[in-house]
Amino acid sequence: MCQVHSYRCPTCKTRWQQRRRLASCDEGAPNGSDPECPESLCMYAGDPQVPVRRQCATCVGLAAMLKEYEEDVAAQLDAKLG
Repeated sequence: MCQVHSYRCPTCKTRWQQRRRLASCDEGAPNGSDPECPESLCMYAGDPQVPVRRQCATCVGLAAMLKEYEEDVAAQLDAKLG
């Protein structure tokens, strides 16, 4: 059995679902593959119409790049002024 969590990015408004396997879930096939649970064995956590707000991976990466760029620009300005 899996839990399905609904998320929405407050920055770009992207919506996605993430599955979390519960401890009672079967361990998967012996060959190492980990198939998703069938829809009939999935339990929705929370209200899918009101998803949890969380930044998506794209926005997190973009924010990190912008922060790094700002630090580089600030360092260059300090070097010119100092």
